[in-house]
Amino acid sequence: MGLSLATRFRARGGALRGRGWVTRSKTFVKFGMVGFTGTIIDFVIYNLCISGLGFLPALAKAISTMVAILNNFTWNNRWTFRHRRTTSSVWQRLGLFQLVSLGGLAAGVVMVQVLHATYGDGSVHFLFLDVAYYNLYFLATIPVVMIWNFLMNHHFTWKHARA
Repeated sequence: MGLSLATRFRARGGALRGRGWVTRSKTFVKFGMVGFTGTIIDFVIYNLCISGLGFLPALAKAISTMVAILNNFTWNNRWTFRHRRTTSSVWQRLGLFQLVSLGGLAAGVVMVQVLHATYGDGSVHFLFLDVAYYNLYFLATIPVVMIWNFLMNHHFTWKHARA
């Protein structure tokens, strides 16, 4: 049986020992910036699919997320993790990124489906806008999916090559 997370944390001197946490923080910020652009793309396509094409929210989320995944891989590979030495090819990283993202997509679609089944269609008045429930469902998926995607991609897709 492996060591517990707390034991590994203590064995490494905690997260703040050394400069690893600074590098990881910068990488997380870059990942978040790329994710923000992907979220904008995802959000626009999601709304176009629902408002323009009449798709149900869960199907719209699946389509919009797949487009955003390709955007995010491109920018994470070229910018966020560009200095990371890995043993995998760009195609292997794309495949792993897709698998990780499909995990995030599954979580997002399930969350949207559950929220839609629970609260249905409608809107809420916020400041001077009527915000559709399906947009709130979309926003609710962001924190869960971002944390999942960063951790999995950091540790698997762009895993450091052993020296």
